[in-house]
Amino acid sequence: MDTVTIILFLLCLMNATSYPLNRREVPKQFAEVEIKTVQESYECGKQMGQRVLSLKTPNTHGIFEETNGATNELWGCVWSRLNLINEDSTLNEENLENYFLENMRATAHNTTMTNSSMKFIVQECKHLKGENYGATAIKMHNCIQRFLNTYLFLEKNYLIVHSWNKS
Repeated sequence: MDTVTIILFLLCLMNATSYPLNRREVPKQFAEVEIKTVQESYECGKQMGQRVLSLKTPNTHGIFEETNGATNELWGCVWSRLNLINEDSTLNEENLENYFLENMRATAHNTTMTNSSMKFIVQECKHLKGENYGATAIKMHNCIQRFLNTYLFLEKNYLIVHSWNKS
């Protein structure tokens, strides 16, 4: 039951409400990238077994604690299964750009974020490395999330994002 609670928490990370986790029962109102992330999170959580109970929740801005081994393990597994990183911590930059851009478009429907803006963000974060691919995934996630939080704040409150969107 505790494992199910943790998995449901992961759904909330993707702005989802609790719903059946069986792959055949995922409702269609979620974007494909959200469904795929939830499915892979569930599979990785199952592989972790009770270690999943040690996961730490992100703060209100979606930033994870970088020193939690269970969180690193889960996100390393998820990112690996999504082909965003491999086990030697090599990033697939194009997939990362597409993944975060699709997620952003799924949750911030009127965003002005462009491919070149997302490429800029990934380039700014790609130097970060952890002690393993899970730690690298968390560091990258946090870096990208900080940029996206700033972008969305400026976009929503000031509409001052034109310098990031030069194509």
